[in-house]
Amino acid sequence: MRGKLLKLIILFTVISAALPSFAAVSFAQSPDFVKVGISYGSSAPSSATVSSASGLFIGSSYGDSLSKSGSALDGVTSVTLKRDSGAINVLDPDGNVLAVLTGDGTECIASEGYFTSGEPVEYKGKAYRGGIMPYLNSQGQMNILNYISMEDYVKGVLNSEMGHNSDLEALKAQAVTARSFAAAHEANHESQGFNVCTTTHCQVYAGVSGEYDRTNQAVDETRGQMMYYNGQPVAGFYYANSGGHTENSEDVWSEALGYLRAKPDEFSPNLEWTVELSKKELNRVLSGKIGDVKSVTIDGVNASGYVASLTINGAKSSITVTKDPIRSVFGSAATLKSRRFTIDTRGGSITYGFSGDQRASEVPDTASILSAQEESARNYYASGNVASEVLGNSMYAVSASGTSQIDLSGMSIMASGGQTITATVPSNEPPAVDPPAVDPIPPNPPSNGVCTVYLNSSSDVLIISGKGYGHGVGMAQQGAQQMGSRGYSYIDILKYYYTGIEVR
Repeated sequence: MRGKLLKLIILFTVISAALPSFAAVSFAQSPDFVKVGISYGSSAPSSATVSSASGLFIGSSYGDSLSKSGSALDGVTSVTLKRDSGAINVLDPDGNVLAVLTGDGTECIASEGYFTSGEPVEYKGKAYRGGIMPYLNSQGQMNILNYISMEDYVKGVLNSEMGHNSDLEALKAQAVTARSFAAAHEANHESQGFNVCTTTHCQVYAGVSGEYDRTNQAVDETRGQMMYYNGQPVAGFYYANSGGHTENSEDVWSEALGYLRAKPDEFSPNLEWTVELSKKELNRVLSGKIGDVKSVTIDGVNASGYVASLTINGAKSSITVTKDPIRSVFGSAATLKSRRFTIDTRGGSITYGFSGDQRASEVPDTASILSAQEESARNYYASGNVASEVLGNSMYAVSASGTSQIDLSGMSIMASGGQTITATVPSNEPPAVDPPAVDPIPPNPPSNGVCTVYLNSSSDVLIISGKGYGHGVGMAQQGAQQMGSRGYSYIDILKYYYTGIEVR
């Protein structure tokens, strides 16, 4: 890093919430059930309604399973969960208390049809398999969780993360990866009482509405399978497109994991993108932190071709951002699809390398070029010691005293060297002399990728041109689909993108 005077504290605070944690996993196989956070934290409700047309029961989550713990809800199709003095009351539609739950994450409300047909329960207009579990967090709020079998959870993930029309082998690879991810991240939201959330921070989970025959088939045909590395479940990170090369985990976040190693990716299809940001736009999102934006510098590019460090210099201070937060450094102005990018400018100027090799993107100075053209035109008609001058469409020789002239057009004239020259009538305009070619584009930038774009006018534009989509760690989903369509199996796909793993 260089030129770092001010850290982007607010940005890092937001981004840190999205960075992955690598939880220690105590089990050697897929857990049977997971807890998924649906409404929690600032979205935690004071009351929640749960319903099922076939009736409800209070379920127990002891032993990583779901079992019926009592008959207190017999015949009831809708209940309301409501906080009350460190516990949770279960109310019927008339407000009568049917049961009291501890809110410690061991009890849930499930459908009577769960054991016979897998019938879901409904909460806030959405259907969920398993049960709806209230949990009292440390602030006394009631978080709402979905307590669900791992297989049903993965069925609710696949379409959201890859799309149900994808190649079946790619979907099967995604199913194994989703299981592995959930298992390896069981402590992601431990302080809130659950394992994984429903957003891109973990995996996008849509409940029953996310299920399709094709994605369910992929789950069923890989039932219980996960990836392992040194006997432990793999944190199966994935993303859309590698741009031609995957990343090392430590080059994106912090921890070096042996199964997340960078490698060329021949299967991700070409995906190019461009973002253009004017100095005016950059000032809108950054001037409050660093003052008037003066320049943007790529400080370094790693061996995989990803930008490792980016500095934005302002009139007051500068921001240096490294690794994955680079994609969000421009705030609301733009989120970059990947870190495999280069920068250029329209209107500004750019230097390459640490030595500051200048490429002048300004308009070249043509004054000296035009002067040379004029001089060439004036001398064009001089031959030997005969001076020629353009006067209309005639050519004349002027006496030494300048008192008389002779029309030379078409005449033969002997020069001092003895050679004969035939005078010709020139055109009114001297011959054009093209200026020397000036290439505004510099030689190829240094392989280290270091360069700086300088922005002076509010209309100057920073041009960011990149490849790929996502953080680059683990499986590229579009590459997986290409592999599947070419006849590779889901095992082949997983072993291509994750180093040294086994699937079982």
